[in-house]
Amino acid sequence: MDIHQLSVQYLRDQDRILMRFNTTTQQELRLWLTRALLRGWWPHLCEGAQAMGAQAAPPAPAPPASDAAEGPEAPDLSTPFEEGGAELPLGAEPLLVTEISQTRQGQRMAISFQEKRQDREEERGVELELEPALLQALVQLLSLSLKQTDWGLPEHPPSGDPAPDRPAVPGAPRYLH
Repeated sequence: MDIHQLSVQYLRDQDRILMRFNTTTQQELRLWLTRALLRGWWPHLCEGAQAMGAQAAPPAPAPPASDAAEGPEAPDLSTPFEEGGAELPLGAEPLLVTEISQTRQGQRMAISFQEKRQDREEERGVELELEPALLQALVQLLSLSLKQTDWGLPEHPPSGDPAPDRPAVPGAPRYLH
């Protein structure tokens, strides 16, 4: 599945971040990220981006409508995200991410997003492989979105800052690295 564009938006009324990916095969993947989930994953994502050589520093200010990135080249934060007309393989309701795992696979980062909810029998999930430029764009867009939240999360964790330790609580999100 080749990613054509991505969009990351904080939706205040949902108090969540909506992450959307358009593929080159005209599919759109929609994922919800919560504060609790991002709190644990954000340091790992930035660390992984830095390890791959992707520039993970906070981005230069971008116009508010700049929530798109394309291709394997340098991120394009000025092209609007293409809306509508795409197939929704995960369904119209965004996947509520409860577990994330990421592993480096050569020059790409494989990230698996899973939804495991007690109110649903069926588990949903998707795995994406991101090249360094797309990984950089994801970090930049998440950083921009964090500026809009009141979650108390750093827009960019300091280099070498470990993920906060979280007690094992039933139903709490899991982060695998």
